[in-house]
Amino acid sequence: MENKMYLRNVLTITLILLFPYLSTAQKIESVRFEQYKKQNRDAIADIVDGKTEKAIAHFEQYLKEHQGDLESIYGLAVAYSAKNDLDAAMRYAKKAIEQGLQVERFIAGPRSLLKTLVGSNDFSDFIKGRYQLLIHGPMLGNFTDKQACIWVRTSRVAVVKVEVTDVEKHIKMTFTDTSTPETDYTAVVLATGLQSNTEYNYNVFVDGSLFFYNGHFKTFKTENKPLTLKSEDEQIDNPNRNVGCNGCYLRLCNHT
Repeated sequence: MENKMYLRNVLTITLILLFPYLSTAQKIESVRFEQYKKQNRDAIADIVDGKTEKAIAHFEQYLKEHQGDLESIYGLAVAYSAKNDLDAAMRYAKKAIEQGLQVERFIAGPRSLLKTLVGSNDFSDFIKGRYQLLIHGPMLGNFTDKQACIWVRTSRVAVVKVEVTDVEKHIKMTFTDTSTPETDYTAVVLATGLQSNTEYNYNVFVDGSLFFYNGHFKTFKTENKPLTLKSEDEQIDNPNRNVGCNGCYLRLCNHT
C-alpha cells in the first residue's frame, strides 16, 4: 500500500512539473499550423496541382472565419482564373484591389495561373492608372571591390537604367539592362568599374521615368585584402543599424 501511494505521489508531482512544458509544446505546435502565410501558400500549391475546388473551399471557409481577408480573396481570384472562369476571377480581383491589395500582386503572378484574368481586356481596363512599371526591387547583390548588381522586376518589357554616383567624388556612371518575357520581366543591371571600399548612391529609371531615388551601397575592400566582420554585440553602439539587414553586418548599406 505504501509503495502504491509513493508511486502515485511521484506520478502526480511529475505531471505537475511537466505540465508547463507540455502546454508550451502544444502552443508552439498550434502556432506552427496557424501561421498566416501557410494557409495561403498551401492553397495556392493545391491550385498548381489542379485541386482548384479544394483551394476554393479552403479560401471560402477562411473568409467565413476572417471576413475581408485580402489574401483569401486574392486566392479565389487565382483559383477561378486557373479554371478559366473570368467573371468570377474578375469579381474577386476587383474586390481585393478595391479593398487595398496592390495591383502588382496580380501582375507579378503566378503568371500561368493568372493568365485568364490578367490577359483579359476587362482586367486591363480596370487597372489603368492603378499600378507602376516597377513591381519588385530594387535589390542589391553580387558585390565585389569593383562591381555591384541591381535587380528589379517590371510589369512588362522595359529598359531599366541605373545611375550610380560616387558619394565623395560625385562621379556619375550609367548602366542599363532590359526586362524581357524570357527573364520573367526581370532586369539585372551590372554596375562595373567601381572603386573599392567606396560609398555610392544610385537611382533607378524605368523607361525613362524615375522610380527609385537615392539608394545606397558600399563596395568591398580591395581583393585579397583581409575584411573585418563585426559581431552583433560589437555593433550595438550603432544606433542606425538595422538588425534585419545582412548588409549592416558587412557595412555595405545606408544603415551603417
